[in-house]
Amino acid sequence: MLRQTQLVAIRYSIMQSRHNPTKAPQDAEVSHAVGITRRKKSQARILPPEKNESVEFPDYGMRAETIWGESWAGVGSDELIEKARGER
Repeated sequence: MLRQTQLVAIRYSIMQSRHNPTKAPQDAEVSHAVGITRRKKSQARILPPEKNESVEFPDYGMRAETIWGESWAGVGSDELIEKARGER
């Protein structure tokens, strides 16, 4: 449901949006919203994408050091793959 306070400045008919599908989302990024109409009645509203916040990745190096300490005594993945495949 459209709120009265949010004005849609740019409008496209359904036919216009079908013939040029990239134009409406591009205009939505520039303006606040784009309206899609059918017989001059609002049918849909395209809003600009929300701002994505950066994702913080865990510190895998510190986690590995906590689990195994400073030295890790194990077999590397390349050695495990060679062992599983056997000689070629």
